[in-house]
Amino acid sequence: LAAILLAIAAGVLVTRSVVKPLRTIETSLGRVATGETGRLDQTADDLEVGSLTQAINRTLSELDERQKAITRSSRLVALGTMLSGVAHELNNPLSNISTSCQILLEEHDDLPPEMCHDLLAQIDGEVLRAQRIVSTLLDFAREKQYDRQPTPARQLVDEVLQLTRSLTPPDATITTDIGEALLVDVDRQRFQQVLINLLQNAADVIGPGGRIHIDARRENNGTRISVADNGPGISPEDLPRIFDPFFSTKAVGKGTGLGLFIVHEIIGQHGGTISVDSQPGQGTRFSIHIPDQKKPENLQ
Repeated sequence: LAAILLAIAAGVLVTRSVVKPLRTIETSLGRVATGETGRLDQTADDLEVGSLTQAINRTLSELDERQKAITRSSRLVALGTMLSGVAHELNNPLSNISTSCQILLEEHDDLPPEMCHDLLAQIDGEVLRAQRIVSTLLDFAREKQYDRQPTPARQLVDEVLQLTRSLTPPDATITTDIGEALLVDVDRQRFQQVLINLLQNAADVIGPGGRIHIDARRENNGTRISVADNGPGISPEDLPRIFDPFFSTKAVGKGTGLGLFIVHEIIGQHGGTISVDSQPGQGTRFSIHIPDQKKPENLQ
């Protein structure tokens, strides 16, 4: 009987000091595999289990640092891609400004007032275009801290609709399908910029009497928000390039070609994805998925 009790006691001891901590480690590593960060709780009594926990924590710290390095590297690549187009894009308005100034300098005595006015207006417009490009580039180049908070999706969309009211064509219809209680885990200011850019794009193509629809729902441990329009759609040749910096299907001088690029980068900083579904003559639908934020903490 004593031997049996001793064996039971030993089993309980092993379970408490070894098996249970190993089960905890197994569960925690499973959560790490799904994207959670943090450290394992070091409360095991067994020396070897404690050493294992410390080794795993060191590995988790290294993984976290490498992930940060990858994020910085990706940002530098994106910035380099953007910079490669800056010289060309700035050259266009600067060339137009130079040409207009040259005409005014050489022929101002012979030009009618109306033409002088038109040339000055062209110069002013091209200066504003160059300023928008530089401003967007500077904003993107600045290191930003994202303050992600659970935000009411409907309230966020309503605020953006108020801000973009003047951009909407006459008689255009904007509808929404968003639950009152739906939350999206975002940096409010930057996600507003995402929605503003998408709505402005839609407003530019639908024309008077056009339609824009915004819907949101829970999906795959996150929130999916879509912006759809009944505009002319995007050609299959252009679709692979729409998120490239300085790519635009709009008329020259209308927009910077950076709106969707910035949208793509902001969504990426949220750990989310954006996709587009479009066919000529059938409108366009942008679909964003923002995963729920996983807060760093001790994994137990």
